[in-house]
Amino acid sequence: MPRELDEAAVIDGASRFGILRHVMLPLARPALGAAGTLAFVGSWNEFVAGSVMVDAPWLRPIQPLIYSFIGFFGREWGPLTAAATLAIIPILVVFALLGRLIVSGLTKGSVKG
Repeated sequence: MPRELDEAAVIDGASRFGILRHVMLPLARPALGAAGTLAFVGSWNEFVAGSVMVDAPWLRPIQPLIYSFIGFFGREWGPLTAAATLAIIPILVVFALLGRLIVSGLTKGSVKG
């Protein structure tokens, strides 16, 4: 964030909270949206923590439960596909709602020309 925007807001008489609320947060919204969405996707797809730290089968996240449909004698394709489809739905919802912020956040630092 350019320091000049902060200084210009101080000259205009804005308080520190006003600078944060009206100047800095609107400029940081695309970056915060992109970082938040990518952090959500990374934590949602975490397999190791969900399979190692949780002992009770009814408390496990959906990723280790999907893996439980793969057995020694084969795969149960129907439940496996249904569980994988259900696991994708939250990711699709987040990307549908915040996809614009991801694109603008990733291209915010690019060079014009």
